Amino acid sequence: MSWKTTTAVFISLMMAALLVSCADVPSTGPTPPEFKAEYRVINADAALSGGAVTVDNATAGSLTGAGSATSYQSWDSGSRAVKVNNETITVSMDTDWKGSIVLLPQVDVDGTLVRSFMKVNERRIFDSPVSQEEVEGDDGTIQMVDTPRLRMINATDVTVDVSLQVAGEEVAVEEGIEPEDYAGYYFVEAVNYTLVVTDHDTGDELTTISTGSLSPKRYTALVWGAAGSVAGKTLADD
Repeated sequence: MSWKTTTAVFISLMMAALLVSCADVPSTGPTPPEFKAEYRVINADAALSGGAVTVDNATAGSLTGAGSATSYQSWDSGSRAVKVNNETITVSMDTDWKGSIVLLPQVDVDGTLVRSFMKVNERRIFDSPVSQEEVEGDDGTIQMVDTPRLRMINATDVTVDVSLQVAGEEVAVEEGIEPEDYAGYYFVEAVNYTLVVTDHDTGDELTTISTGSLSPKRYTALVWGAAGSVAGKTLADD
C-alpha cells in the first residue's frame, strides 16, 4: 500500500471516529408498550350483598346484590388484586381481552372461607362490539350480517340445561352446563327470548329469564343460587 493510500485510509478512519463521537446516542432504550385488558366484576353470590370494588387499590365501582355488575374498565394486563369489601382475589387479566370476573359463593378450604370466582373472556379489545354472523347467500357469496350472540354462565350449585323459547316454541337448547362453567356464544334472532332454566337431571323448571329485545351485541345469561332458589339475569357484554 502506498503512502498516499495509507494516509487516505487513516484520514477516513479519523473522520468516522469523529462522526461517531458527535452522534447523539440515547442512554435509555425505547419505552415498552402498555399492555391493557378490560374487565368488569359480576356478583353471582346470593349471600354477597355487595360492596366497593377495587383493583390494585384503585376504585373499580361497586356491587349490590346478586346479578349486579361494575362497568368495564381498562387495567394493566397481568396479575391483579381484586378486592370486594375485605376479600381479595388474584386475577390474571389477559392482554388485549375484554371479559368478566364472576364472584361465586365462598368455599371452605381447610377451615377458612375463600372466595371462589370465574374469569370469562368475551372478545378481544380491538374486535368490533357489533356482533356479526357469516351468512351464505343464494348465490353462494358470504355476507356479514349483524346478529346478536347469547351465552350462559352457570353459577349455581345444580346442573342445568337451558331452553330458549319464543311464544312457546323451542328454538335452541344448551345441554347440561356444569356448575361454575359456561357455554360459548351462539347466534340468536334479534327478539325478546324467555330462557327456561331446568335441572338437567330431573327436568324440573328452576327459573325463567327474559333477555329483553336483543340488538347485534354479545349477551350473557347469568344463573345463580342453590336448588330451590335459583335466579338469573341477562347482561349485555358490550
